[in-house]
Amino acid sequence: TESDTTGKEIEFPPLPETEVEVKEIAETMGVTNKPPDVLLSMEANESEMRKAGLEKYRYIHFATHASLPGMIQGLHEPFILLGQVENEGKDDGFLTLSEVLDLRLNADIVVLSACVTGVGKEVEGEGVANFARAFQHAGAESVIVSLWEVASEPAVEYMKGFYSHLKAGKSRGEAIRLSRNEIKAKYPNPFYWAVFILHGEG
Repeated sequence: TESDTTGKEIEFPPLPETEVEVKEIAETMGVTNKPPDVLLSMEANESEMRKAGLEKYRYIHFATHASLPGMIQGLHEPFILLGQVENEGKDDGFLTLSEVLDLRLNADIVVLSACVTGVGKEVEGEGVANFARAFQHAGAESVIVSLWEVASEPAVEYMKGFYSHLKAGKSRGEAIRLSRNEIKAKYPNPFYWAVFILHGEG
């Protein structure tokens, strides 16, 4: 598709590391690596996500591209990029902020392992509108989002550590703190270890 601002063609490259990330998280959490619990590649489209019944899950993890308004022609709100093929009806593979607000969740935590998911626009009388607030409005107790571009390999390590600590019985706040410290020891630049923040109940 094309950019709203430049008119140039926009391409989102494949993220092979995210498949590794999701499979390893599934193994850590004792989840069978198949639909509907785990959606990979072309199966990770918007229609399959909706069919999975997100209201059933305590942990929801997105590992994909995300972007801000203006990136895609005709999309005037932030979005999480899902599979672009075999969607049904009105589903187009772009999970937008307003669509998230319409979801009904019962999740302990939603993790957005994607770029700039914690960035938002100041709305008068409302504060900052971003994916953290949108998923909490939809019913998630807490949400992990990113503040800038995510470096793929360190992000995979970060998330593996985070879920390992959760599985070991740590609270969400403690799990992210421990994982952040592990990444900081290996990648001292804050670009790598300070990118993810936790919103909501820890």
